[in-house]
Amino acid sequence: MEKVKVNKTEVPYITEEVGGDIVIKPKYNQKLEHGVYTYKFSYLINNKLLRIDNDYLLEWNITGRPINAFITSANVIISIPEGHTFKKASVLIGRNDQYTAFRTNAYQLAGNVIAFSNRTPLFNGENMNVMAMVNKNAFIKDFDKSFNQFLTDWGSIFYAGLGFLTILISFLLSLIGLKHDRKANKFAPSYNGALMRSIFLGKYDRIAFVAQLLELYRKNAIDIKDDNSRIILEKLSITDNKLSGTEKKALKVLFAKKSSIEINNINNTLFKKARHILERGINKQIRKYRLIHNIGYILFSCAMLLATEIYIAFASINVAQTMIILLTTTLLYGFYVWIVRHKFKHWFTTIPVKIFALLAISLIWLFSSIYIGGFTSLIILASVIIIFMFTHLFGKHNDFLKDAQDTIKNYKEYLTGNADTINLSKDFLNQQANIFALNITEYYPLNVSNKNYYKLNTAENIKQLLIGII
Repeated sequence: MEKVKVNKTEVPYITEEVGGDIVIKPKYNQKLEHGVYTYKFSYLINNKLLRIDNDYLLEWNITGRPINAFITSANVIISIPEGHTFKKASVLIGRNDQYTAFRTNAYQLAGNVIAFSNRTPLFNGENMNVMAMVNKNAFIKDFDKSFNQFLTDWGSIFYAGLGFLTILISFLLSLIGLKHDRKANKFAPSYNGALMRSIFLGKYDRIAFVAQLLELYRKNAIDIKDDNSRIILEKLSITDNKLSGTEKKALKVLFAKKSSIEINNINNTLFKKARHILERGINKQIRKYRLIHNIGYILFSCAMLLATEIYIAFASINVAQTMIILLTTTLLYGFYVWIVRHKFKHWFTTIPVKIFALLAISLIWLFSSIYIGGFTSLIILASVIIIFMFTHLFGKHNDFLKDAQDTIKNYKEYLTGNADTINLSKDFLNQQANIFALNITEYYPLNVSNKNYYKLNTAENIKQLLIGII
């Protein structure tokens, strides 16, 4: 579209793609007075020549099909490169299969230029079609124009397919490399005792919970008192910000408004809630480390998908509208694909929710197909599924847990190999939770150096008391 004029005055406009049609709208709302308005649309079309043997045929409806209106004047001028003539040229007026050339005039303006006009008005439902045939030698093949036209007609599918193949191939190459040579984990998180135990065993248990109590003791958040008949946890007023959000939440639940709590069956509900909070925090840390370990592929895939959608948008009529639709479609696809892949706890929740998600995906595809095309939308959906599915597989083959377990095993050997030195230094307090979590307390007996903060025996008693509680 080059320009739009209303009563010979050029007006701003916007265009939108709706399926195979282009809708032209005023850019600004206009209040029209009563009267006659003449609209003139100037536009350029490409790639409308049909190849028939050694000839090209142009067939084009120059008036559209007016409804509840009539056209008094319609004119068309057709020109081809100099030195060439038309084999055939005509204009027909009518509707459906009833067309005639008797309602038109033809004017030979030059050997390579011919014009047509209507003799009678075009009434409700009628249109004016032009047809012209020339030898194929009248046009020179231009690769650049042909490629640009290809992108205009098929750009959305081409870019979507290219992005999909890039995401797929990049994953396959990464996965093949990992199968042959699994590299060591370069990401070394700062493990605490409970996290090390949960990673090493693959679960969170009572010992991990007690190890976190020892960690809170190290941070001066609590004191642990054992008089051989009962064990009491006392909450201390901590001034610095050493505690994590999870630890603060667990302490708030455990002590409520009290300053101390005894470990017994009476307080089992409080200990269960605290354990649940701390366990959830440990699992969240593990998921975070797994994500960081695989973040390279995820970011690359998302970047490629975003780049694909930017190219698709710039190949469309309305860039902003198409980009918004593409991003919204991708986000909605991602959300409902995640629901379909998510493992819910109960089957009676799983079935209806996943059916709803599949229906939602179908509706998203139908809606987006109107604006970006059904095949393009399908490729974007496939790209989203590939990112989810292959990231999961990538995580299984490149699992940080395997490398983390090796790191923890080496750390355990360090603690046992240097037990005598650590047990006589202040570092024992820092390592006490780790020692208990890794079941190496036999290497660390009570002595004169650590007697003021030695809690390993108390920790063992707490573990026994918590049987049946958590």
